[in-house]
Order: sequence, then C-alpha cells, then structure tokens
Amino acid sequence: RRRSNDDLVDLVNPKLVDAFNSEIIAPTGLFDRASETLELFEDVVLTDAKGYVFNTTHARMLISTGRVEGMQPLGGTGPIGDVRSDSYELNNDSDSVTFTGRVQTMLFPDGREN
Repeated sequence: RRRSNDDLVDLVNPKLVDAFNSEIIAPTGLFDRASETLELFEDVVLTDAKGYVFNTTHARMLISTGRVEGMQPLGGTGPIGDVRSDSYELNNDSDSVTFTGRVQTMLFPDGREN
C-alpha cells in the first residue's frame, strides 16, 4: 500500500486466473480499492482456455462492471487467426471483445495449420 493513499496498492508480478483458466499476467500493476480498478503495465499477457494469447503494454480492469480496456496497441493470436489493434475493450458480461483504431486481422476459416 502507498503511504500517501491507503486505497492504492502497488503490485509486483500480478497474476489473475479465473474459473475458466484464463489468466492475465504483468510485471507491474496498481490496484485502486476505492474505484475498484486494477491497472496492469509493461508486458501484459492474457491467455484464455481456448488458446488465444493477447499482448499489450496496458490493461485497465473495471472490476465492478467486468470490463477490461486498453488504450495501448494489442496483438493477439489464436486458433482461428491473428489480430492487431490500436485499442480494445473486453466485456465479460457479453463475452465480447471490441477492437478499435487501426485493426488488422488474419483469419483462418478452417483453423490454424499446425
């Protein structure tokens, strides 16, 4: 906890794993108890149970609404393709991801070749 503000907690190597075995890791983070937000910085990696891996340098988790947003570029790869975008938003309630900015995708309709 920060001495100047008890609601702010600096994190080293935070790792979150949900009930579906999706995980998000980062070298550093900041949890704000008052606003219920978790910010992750540097080499942020999100991996889900379906085989998708996303990389970015920033993720903001809004715990009360179940959203993750990032204003930094995101790159991802998975079983059906690759994506890159300038920013993004994940919404757990609707199980959706919105990519914004310059979005580039490569889709493999029959799945990725091994």
